[in-house]
Amino acid sequence: MTQYEVYVFILCLIVFILLTTLSIVCITLITKMYLRLVRGGLEDEKLIKEHKKFLQRSCSKFSKAVDIAIAVFLCAILIFMFSGSIYINCTQNVYFDNVPTYRVVKTGSMAKKNKKNTYLVENGLDNQIQTFDLIATYKIPKEEDLKLYDIVVYEYDDMLIVHRIVGIEEPNEKHPNERYFLLQGDAVDAPDRFPVLYSQMRGIYRGEKIPFVGSFVLFMQSPAGWLCILLVAITVFATPVLEKKIAKEKGRRLAIILSVEEEVVTAEENTEKLDDESVFARQSFDKLKGKKDERTLEEKLLELPETKARYDEVSALLSSIVGARVIEAKKYRTFKVKNTPVARLVVRGKTLNVYLAISPESLAGSKYKFTDHSNSSKFKNYPTRVKVTSDRQLKWTKELIDRIIKENQLLVGDNGEK
Repeated sequence: MTQYEVYVFILCLIVFILLTTLSIVCITLITKMYLRLVRGGLEDEKLIKEHKKFLQRSCSKFSKAVDIAIAVFLCAILIFMFSGSIYINCTQNVYFDNVPTYRVVKTGSMAKKNKKNTYLVENGLDNQIQTFDLIATYKIPKEEDLKLYDIVVYEYDDMLIVHRIVGIEEPNEKHPNERYFLLQGDAVDAPDRFPVLYSQMRGIYRGEKIPFVGSFVLFMQSPAGWLCILLVAITVFATPVLEKKIAKEKGRRLAIILSVEEEVVTAEENTEKLDDESVFARQSFDKLKGKKDERTLEEKLLELPETKARYDEVSALLSSIVGARVIEAKKYRTFKVKNTPVARLVVRGKTLNVYLAISPESLAGSKYKFTDHSNSSKFKNYPTRVKVTSDRQLKWTKELIDRIIKENQLLVGDNGEK
């Protein structure tokens, strides 16, 4: 590596470090800002739309497959170009019989026909080479096989030059043991200053080239190209980490949004009112979802025969308590005995939810599966929720209702007499 290349490498390394540091700072700030937006609910509408798209399995899988295919394709191109540039750089001075060696044309000395070079037109020599063409060169043939107007690669002052043979000077008194070759670029009007010896020649060009690809090869061979590859590698490893962090935060927020529907309960007609927090939650969810579920409790039960059967059994047991009164709201039923709360029945989705006036702490470690809602202002009188999704849970719910009856010394009539 020359001193100039060392200088360029150090300069590129400094620039790379500065740009990488700046990029990391910017990406970190942007990520933190986006996470704040997600936590604050400003991205809720977008999250709902993404969730709906995700539920469309075929579309989601197709989009994911397309993204993966594009990423793999781009990575394959990048790897191919980088490995190709390394191969070209390592083999440009290595020749095997009938195996081409590729090199990049770095100057325009062979790019066009100079008007003074009449031999080009007279001999129909149209095989000019443009700057940044990637050409294939082959092992130099024997000296006696070289002929006028061949394009060869020769070495001069540690540089490889691609020019055309425009003259061959046989051995004479000035050079009795060697032939002199005069070489010249098609775009210049005079031969090279010094004659070229056969020993300086490295390869011959036979017309095979790939136009303009050499610019990418040169970039990949440069320190800037190496650093670019390193930056891409860092990005490939860093991106999944950031995406995972963002996806985790989105998942948390989406869980909160979807749980709003279960936590919001319509106010009891002329009896109880939603607090401001629940009203806000319900309105937020309805706005994000796009429409309200306006079905009444009876309408839901008509569509769910199995849930209705369980609802009827629980309702019959609660109605059999002497003095029980039923507070009928649009979407739920509340059972009380005078001012003593007993239970509240709600249907969410396809599931019967029974909220019971029993302390969750008293059920800790028991066989019953329940959810503690004692921290909710709406369910402070009914803090234990049981989801009745099976006959076993129906049996357990009845056992808990019997426990409430015994603890509050309530009476049960045969026909629900009050």
